[in-house]
Amino acid sequence: MLHKNDFWAFVLLMMLLPAGTLLSQTAGNPATFDGQVMNRSNGRPLAGVEIKLHGSVAISKDPWEFQQYSATSGTDGRFVISGIVPGEYFISAIRQGYKHDHPETITEKDSSPKQTFAPGGSAHSVLFMVPLPVITGRVLDSKGAPVEHVDVHAIGTEYSQYAPTDDRGEFRMVVNGSGTYLVKATPDKHYPSEIRRDGTTPVVYGLTYFQSSHSPTSAEWVTTQFGKETNIEIKLQPASAVQISGQFPECPLASGPRYGLKELKRLMP
Repeated sequence: MLHKNDFWAFVLLMMLLPAGTLLSQTAGNPATFDGQVMNRSNGRPLAGVEIKLHGSVAISKDPWEFQQYSATSGTDGRFVISGIVPGEYFISAIRQGYKHDHPETITEKDSSPKQTFAPGGSAHSVLFMVPLPVITGRVLDSKGAPVEHVDVHAIGTEYSQYAPTDDRGEFRMVVNGSGTYLVKATPDKHYPSEIRRDGTTPVVYGLTYFQSSHSPTSAEWVTTQFGKETNIEIKLQPASAVQISGQFPECPLASGPRYGLKELKRLMP
C-alpha cells in the first residue's frame, strides 16, 4: 500500500516525465537559422550586426531566464545560428548607429518579429537595417568664427541627444528616431571673467536656439529622417551682460580681506 507522500511523489514523477521526454527529443533535433543582413539605404550587405534569438518560454524556475542564441554577420552580411532548441523566438538585430528595419519597428515601439522553429527544421531570412538619423553642423560666433566647447542638444518628443563642438566648431550627433528636434547651443561658462582697461567690453554669448534665436518659441525645428544626415549652422547670440566699474582711493582688496558686493558699495566714494 502506498503512503500518502509516496502517492504524491508518484503523481509528480508522472507529470514531469512527458516534459522531460519531450525536452530530450527536441534537444536531439535542433533547428538552424541562417540569413543575410542588408543596409536598407544602399542595398549592400552589412557586417558587424549581432543577430539574437530570444526564446518566449522560460527554461528554468527563474521566470526571467529564457533560451537565447546569437551570431554576428560577416563581411558579406551572412550569419548562421545552429543548435537551436525548437520553439518560438523573437528576432532582434543590433548594431550601433543602425536600427532593425521591419514594419513593426517603424510603427510599434519595442516590437520584434517572431520565428517558430520545428524540430530538425531550418529557417532563412533577410534582415534589413537602416542608419539612424544624424544631425551635424557648426557653431559660430557673431563674427563667423568657429566656437569650440559648446554643448549642442537636440530635444525631440521622445528622444534627446547632445554632442560638444570640436576645435573647428563642428558637431555630430546620432539621434534615435526620425522626427522634429529643437536644437540649442550652450556656450562653455567655465572661464574667468575678463578685466579690460581699454574701455572695451567682452562679448558674452548665451543660450542660442537654431536658427540663432534666444527663445524656443521663435526657434526653427530640425526635421530628421532614417538613413539621412541633416546639416545646420547656429550663430551664437550675445547675451545681456552687466558691467561693474568704480574707483577706490585706496585698494583694500590688494592686502586686506575679500569683500562682497554689499561691502564694495559701502567702500565706493
